[in-house]
Amino acid sequence: MRREELEVLVARESEKSFVLPEAWRRAVHPRRGGVRRPPGKADKAAVAQLEARLARDKDWIEEFLAAPGSDARLVAAARAHLDGSAPSPLGAAAVAAMTPAPPATTAAWADVWGAAHGLPFAARAVVELFGIEARYLQCGGSRSDPAITVLGSAPVPYLTEQRRPPADRVRALLAAAGDETYRAAVEALADAREDERRRIVVAYLVPTETGWVDECCGEPGALAGRDSFLRSMLLCSLSVPEQFLRLGGTAGIAWPPSTIATVAEGLGPAAAPLLAEVLDRPHASAAHRRAAAAALAELPGDAAFRALLSRPGDKHVRPSLLKAMTRRPVCGLRVLAACAYEGGRDAEAARQLLAGHIAAHPELVTAALPLLDEPAAAVVRSLLRRPGRVPAAPAGELPALLTTPPWQDRAAAQPGARVVPGLRVPAAPAAQWLPGEREAWAATRSPYLRHHAADGHDMDVDMEALRRYGLEDLSSAQLFLRGPVELLRPLLAAWAPDDYWEGEKTLRPVAARYGTDALPVLTRAAVRHPATMAGLLLPFRDAGTARLMADRAVRLRTAGGPARAWFARHGVAAVPLLVPDAVGVPGPARRLAEHALRLVAAAHGDEAVRDAAADAYGEEAAEVVAAALGADPLLTALPERMPGLPEWADPAVLPQVLLRAGGQALPAGSVRHALTMLAISRPGGVYPGVPVLLDLCDPGSLAEFGWALFERWRSAGMPARESWALHALGLLGDDGTVRRLAPVLRSWPGEGAHHRAVEGLDVLAAIGTGEALAQLHGIAQRVRFKALKARAQERVTEVARRLGLTAEQLGDRLVPDLGLDAAGSTVVD
Repeated sequence: MRREELEVLVARESEKSFVLPEAWRRAVHPRRGGVRRPPGKADKAAVAQLEARLARDKDWIEEFLAAPGSDARLVAAARAHLDGSAPSPLGAAAVAAMTPAPPATTAAWADVWGAAHGLPFAARAVVELFGIEARYLQCGGSRSDPAITVLGSAPVPYLTEQRRPPADRVRALLAAAGDETYRAAVEALADAREDERRRIVVAYLVPTETGWVDECCGEPGALAGRDSFLRSMLLCSLSVPEQFLRLGGTAGIAWPPSTIATVAEGLGPAAAPLLAEVLDRPHASAAHRRAAAAALAELPGDAAFRALLSRPGDKHVRPSLLKAMTRRPVCGLRVLAACAYEGGRDAEAARQLLAGHIAAHPELVTAALPLLDEPAAAVVRSLLRRPGRVPAAPAGELPALLTTPPWQDRAAAQPGARVVPGLRVPAAPAAQWLPGEREAWAATRSPYLRHHAADGHDMDVDMEALRRYGLEDLSSAQLFLRGPVELLRPLLAAWAPDDYWEGEKTLRPVAARYGTDALPVLTRAAVRHPATMAGLLLPFRDAGTARLMADRAVRLRTAGGPARAWFARHGVAAVPLLVPDAVGVPGPARRLAEHALRLVAAAHGDEAVRDAAADAYGEEAAEVVAAALGADPLLTALPERMPGLPEWADPAVLPQVLLRAGGQALPAGSVRHALTMLAISRPGGVYPGVPVLLDLCDPGSLAEFGWALFERWRSAGMPARESWALHALGLLGDDGTVRRLAPVLRSWPGEGAHHRAVEGLDVLAAIGTGEALAQLHGIAQRVRFKALKARAQERVTEVARRLGLTAEQLGDRLVPDLGLDAAGSTVVD
């Protein structure tokens, strides 16, 4: 890297270069002279709704005004405002406080007031609104004991939160107003600053009046420290770091994006300590922690980076830390090296991150070394030397799959598709039950069925309700199970539950009783919840189910297992359901049907699939099907959209992948192609190029590579869309992988990652060695989570079957040897 390039990069990372990100500009609460964000036109529907509520609730408002506990001054102002004799901001605010309205519409009060009396009036009314409380008792649908009163000095956070929308709207309108209107609003607000609450609201509405903001910061009262929503408004008023330094204290809340954007606009990188404080709040939600961390990643400067680095093990923070390292590599190098040298709690984590950072940016690191203090530079120099590296193999000595893979020019590799139009599926829906399966499903019970089994509902009443309203409730299953089949069968198509809790157990007996007539409701359930309910369709065979399973087998990892089980069950009988799409117009439907036919052919042979197509649709269709089955699997197995590799999967920060012979390693470009093959693989659907990789490369090297990839994925927060990094362990792993992974799986359920633990069991089963069997057995015997134990036991049986172990051999294999040899003895020192 040339010196000029480095200087440009350093300048781009400096705090002075900070520019508010576009997403923040869209979320910011605008201030005059700041980010230009038009306030938009008044929401006419919300204005009409407020006016309608005002007319509808006039009797309720009168009860407030007549109540003995109501404040006399507020009552007089409200009456004068309502009858038009003396409209005032106080009266307008009192009326708004007494008029119940959904939170989404309350911002429109600003437009109502502004249209009738002008923006300065609306600004003053907002300030008055924050000082009023309309109290009443609610019991069910009835309200009583109303009173409208003036708020004292006690904090009322929930009320501050309710009053915020009209304040936001007035602030936006003032930011865009003409100079004359703005000055008139400032004059109207000048004498509305009697107490702390009012001073903060005024500062929020006109933050460019920096003297008023300074006053709030210089003498902060107790209220701002005890009402987190009021404090948020004050923080959104700051425009220079010195104001925050005078204010002191903490952020006070877990911030929404609009607050993050507004504070960042005012303070710039100096907002970092406030965002870091959000990360330390013990009750901050995961979403708020991720938002604060993501915001810190956007801020330049060492303070923001150190705030992220101080929490390297936090799964909500780590992805943002990695992002900050990528976006600001020079800052990352400087801070990581300093932390690694200084020692302390985060030194080891900093050193590990620094090693990866150096590997990812070797030229930049070499150029930036003179910018570092000597102790930090010494740490970097020690890590620049990477012992044990072997040369990369020349591209000409590698398979074409790893140098010019087929996805780079898919269009050139695929010939034009032949189309046979106009085919229609002739078969009616059918069911194929396994022995005893229908009886087992009929006997299934769920909380819905137990709860409603003995109720006293009148059958005629229930059936009429089902005809008229559809009974959009899963509990209607009890009606379908106890009523006359012939009367209820025609009503099944209209049954559309809006919730499927315990749906699989509840719908199984319905499927057993009605067979293919239950397909509409079963299909709805499978579409809504493919991961848990696709299994309801396993016994049934029709065109719609075949299309759904073809889609799930390709697109959804979570439903891939049931989809493959469906094709395994129905086999060649499913071919006529797929052929019309497989020979139709090129597009997603054809691609999915071709993939499904290949699944069937893998189990039954190409000839059987071709013959089934010919029997149903003739030779022309069979020829097109045969051509699809004979296509290059490296092309046909590609997804419609190729995934991009995430930043954390950079080959530069992963171990080298060594070849089996020659003392060479895969070059970085080939490693990227290998990662892409892993990314498009899934359980039960491994990309056919992966065996080429396994045959070419050293198994131990692949296992280390796979584990490093897995750890990078974990560090990035285990993003669901990239869970292929976990499943890659099943392809690349060995016994060492098994021993490393097992304790991670045991801990995941307690960390809220139960579904990941279940996937991890599948990975152990995919490795399938004796060590994997022993670890699965240990999990099945000793973990506290019942569902995980049951799944582990299923995988024990699966691996034992694959290893060819009898029940007796399995029992012998799983008995702990207690350190004894085959003769039952051991050596004691």
